[in-house]
Amino acid sequence: MSAGKIVAGFLVVAVIVVIVLAATGQFKGSSDSSSTNSSSSDSSSTNSPPTDDSKITTNVSPALDVKNVKYIVIKKDSTGGIPAVPDYVEYDPNGGAKSINLADILAYSGTKLLTASDYEKLVLTPGDNTNPDRILNVITDNDPWTMSSTWDPNVNVHTMELTLKNPQQITRVDIVNRVDCCWGRLYNSKLILLDANRQVLYTTDLMNVNRTQELQIAY
Repeated sequence: MSAGKIVAGFLVVAVIVVIVLAATGQFKGSSDSSSTNSSSSDSSSTNSPPTDDSKITTNVSPALDVKNVKYIVIKKDSTGGIPAVPDYVEYDPNGGAKSINLADILAYSGTKLLTASDYEKLVLTPGDNTNPDRILNVITDNDPWTMSSTWDPNVNVHTMELTLKNPQQITRVDIVNRVDCCWGRLYNSKLILLDANRQVLYTTDLMNVNRTQELQIAY
């Protein structure tokens, strides 16, 4: 028998062995193995809990066409006592439970993020308003490490009020909590949008444990 016939015979046998192994499931390509590992990794990622930096988006239904907004207000009313604090809210025994303490109030008109130049002023009640430019820049600078606060444990109603230079259609407001502590100070607060006559155009309760609450008002 010639050498060529012997080599051909061995090739035929090798092909038959591979076909048999594949049919019985004992032969897997490397691409199948990597695909299996990737699937396992995806499953574990899907089940991971959200981090403290997660953003919560709240869609208002039905969508509101909130035009001619002059004032953007965060209000916290502790008249009659501070409501029972849920387990997940940090309790602040030093008077902070009545205050509002935020990193940013970021309002959008359409897709435009409004900046300090779009506002007349920010007023903290009660609070330190002796440097109005600084406190306005801090609450609109999109920097979670700077913050503004109302403060007086003897006053029950606290507000942060932004006044726009010109009435605007407000389509979205992001409320950014402070980064380092005291997230529970947002508990029992509301976002209120007012027109130039101080008529309420929109109001909603705010959550209190999330880093950022994105409120889609018109969409």
